[in-house]
Amino acid sequence: MNQTETYIIPFARLEDGEHVFDYELKKTFFDSFDLTDIRDGQMQVRIDLHKLGGAVWFDYVMKGQVSVQCDRCLDEIIYPLDFSGKVGIVSSGLDEEKEQEDQMMEEIPVEEGAGEVDVSFFMYESILLQLPLQRIHGNNSEGVSMCNKEMLGLLQKYAGEKKEEKIDSRWEELLKYKNIKK
Repeated sequence: MNQTETYIIPFARLEDGEHVFDYELKKTFFDSFDLTDIRDGQMQVRIDLHKLGGAVWFDYVMKGQVSVQCDRCLDEIIYPLDFSGKVGIVSSGLDEEKEQEDQMMEEIPVEEGAGEVDVSFFMYESILLQLPLQRIHGNNSEGVSMCNKEMLGLLQKYAGEKKEEKIDSRWEELLKYKNIKK
């Protein structure tokens, strides 16, 4: 069985009502995506799918942790995650008025007449969006970086010297006002 087949929900065959899907995302899930930023992870996902007539939507809750590389020292950082949301499954044949009503809900588009949706990429993308853009270790209680000390030393060693910029004499007078506090 293909890795993503596990995450396909056949909503057209389901009866009207609520249906629960539970997933456990591990390293193999994250490795199945090319160019992944996530090295490892352990996430619990619960999807409560609601079907009422032609309308299909789901509420989701994702809890767990993922491991990514620190942008500064390249060591592993583990981020705990806990988030939830609501997503509509929208056919590409919907009229514009209906789309405007549901603007506040995230949407997963499916081909018109499709009876299933693959939620694997949605889950992966949702997890990535919860991570900060700059992924670096924080500071300890004394304000010292918790990054790898050896790597920080190498960065300092090869950083090069900071050149003092000569200021144009026309702007020198403005520097007096730069640090004045009101």
